[in-house]
Amino acid sequence: MYEAMKRSIYLWGVFWGVLWLGLQGCTPLQWQRYTLAGREAFRQGRYVEAERLFLVALQEAENLELPNTRIILTLNDLARLYHVQGRYGQAETLLQRALRLSEELEPKSLHVVMTLNNLAGLYYTQGRYGEAENLLTRALAIGQALDKMDHPELVTTQRNLRLVAQAQQKGKETASVAGELSESQETGPGPPASRRSKQVEIIVSYQEPTVRRDGSPLTDLSKTTIYYDNGNGPVKAAEVPATTGKGGGTVVQTILLPFVPDTPVTLWVTATDSRGQESEAAEKIVLSPEELRSRLSP
Repeated sequence: MYEAMKRSIYLWGVFWGVLWLGLQGCTPLQWQRYTLAGREAFRQGRYVEAERLFLVALQEAENLELPNTRIILTLNDLARLYHVQGRYGQAETLLQRALRLSEELEPKSLHVVMTLNNLAGLYYTQGRYGEAENLLTRALAIGQALDKMDHPELVTTQRNLRLVAQAQQKGKETASVAGELSESQETGPGPPASRRSKQVEIIVSYQEPTVRRDGSPLTDLSKTTIYYDNGNGPVKAAEVPATTGKGGGTVVQTILLPFVPDTPVTLWVTATDSRGQESEAAEKIVLSPEELRSRLSP
């Protein structure tokens, strides 16, 4: 039902995700086969295999007439993989190439929007908020020109513009909070300072489900909910309204997780339909104390 969840600050994929935008017949079959196999390997966390398959898919696409949409999609797939692995330089190179190719094909298209969104997500991850905002603004302008503002990719663009704005506005506040999160020598009643719960800001990204756990189509998605558990029972971290009733949109949400030394945190997502029936994700991720500590400001 759900895409596989990714360790570190991601549950799935690049910050904005990659939409399957239509392949005019889904040919050639070799490219399609390697692409689908690569995405499945990625979904299952088999990143070495996913990279190998995506590289073969890219070679297949490059054997066709240039430029073509298959190259653009595969470059985005590879960039998504490198992004979640922290290989930001390689991801940026691929996305810049994908952007050039998509603009050569059609300067105002959903392929351009998709690539701008993914590149903006990469910059967001690195704290390059101004650059991310510029790219998202470009994507929004294309959506307005195409009169497709209700397309899931453009809905995501609008939401992420708000997230970038929030990140910029609370920069000083975050810095202040980060200072409070550093190791304290504070004394008083309660547990020792070294065991006190601190909060870590995490950016969670995942793709809304399009099918139910039993495999039937999900046509009435109402919302998704992010939960965490650090050993004290499930805690609701955020509720996110569905982008569309059919799902498939990419959700990006900033949450705060508790940090206590030597204590891992488990994350998962649920989907709720219009009847209020909540279904839990098939997979969860566990963030180790080391991973959480790495998110604390020095």
